[in-house]
Amino acid sequence: MNAQELVNEFRTFFEAHPDLGRMHSDLNVERLLIAKCNTVDAIPGMLEQLARLREERRSVFQDALFCAWFGLTMSRRLPGDASLQKVVFQAALMQDIGLLNISEEVLENRNRNAANRTVYERHPAVADLSLRQIKQISPKVRDGVREHHETLDGTGYPGGLVGDQISPVGRILGVCNELCGFRLHNFSGKPATLANCLPLCRLNYSQNYSRECTLALDLIRDSGAQAKRLLNDDKVPVYIEQMLAVAEVMGNWLGLIRTCTPLLGKTQLSRMTLRTRLLATRLILNTESSGALAEPMLRWAEFVHDQRATEGYAEMEELGAMLDELRTQYNRFRLYLQGHVGEQEAGNEEVEKLREIVEEMSELNNRLPDSEAPPDAGKDDGDEILLEIDLD
Repeated sequence: MNAQELVNEFRTFFEAHPDLGRMHSDLNVERLLIAKCNTVDAIPGMLEQLARLREERRSVFQDALFCAWFGLTMSRRLPGDASLQKVVFQAALMQDIGLLNISEEVLENRNRNAANRTVYERHPAVADLSLRQIKQISPKVRDGVREHHETLDGTGYPGGLVGDQISPVGRILGVCNELCGFRLHNFSGKPATLANCLPLCRLNYSQNYSRECTLALDLIRDSGAQAKRLLNDDKVPVYIEQMLAVAEVMGNWLGLIRTCTPLLGKTQLSRMTLRTRLLATRLILNTESSGALAEPMLRWAEFVHDQRATEGYAEMEELGAMLDELRTQYNRFRLYLQGHVGEQEAGNEEVEKLREIVEEMSELNNRLPDSEAPPDAGKDDGDEILLEIDLD
């Protein structure tokens, strides 16, 4: 691969995602993008890794293109010299090369059990180690690669960093990866734009809000992107029925999370335990702040369904998308709790209660639509399209 091939890959990517191509054009990023592709051309070891990623993990390569493009667009608006743009661009392209060292079986089943999830969450550190072999790469690039899944509240990985412990590059890439998951995976195969991602951004950023989040939201709004309807009107009533069934199960799941949170303080403290407690708190706050499981919202959904109130259909699609994202987060919590229980000695009353909660969560998960399918084929952090309906 060379710089021109990389530019062509970006152009092909924009052709496949016309809404992103329009945003790229409207924000006038093309010349800057070409210039940053040329900086990668000067580092042969980086191009070799990128070519291998394109060949062996095509979906992951597409994610890298999105994050490099959006990260470059974000960093252009931040104060400071142009070096930040180059670092963000290079780090985004390299962020997932650690996945090249993880088997397909683990990748496909990373949200099936705690052991696979633990292996998967090492990939940023593995990528950092690989990049140390390329002397021309800046340490700041490696920082961004190692931190691209860290979050301000400490629920990220691999280090569980918080706040200012995360570098500026890591913070930018964290936002880019959230948006990438929403646009390329949550709405995969649907006529969405980045504007459709705004409700999911508000949901996730409620506990991790930062200057970088504000900038990302401003970029989407400034681009003039408009949210699109994802379903034909005749499909929406069935969609709402499925959504209400999902909400009922998730309400039970939330009750289990509330029950187990105090028990986590009575068991042996470890990094896994701390992250599990933090994620439980985040889930409760995210659910409450979104209103996705609130009684008035669900009653409104029933009214829209029963009365065929088409003026509420777009809002129902937003609610369904938020429920999908919350389920992804609930499943991640279940795996962390499973890992925490595995660390504890058997026979402890609190541990046995947590073990029962894990089993009950798994049973609830099996009651949800599509629970038998691999929950996140291609997406970084466990995408599950719960309310999948043929859009044709």
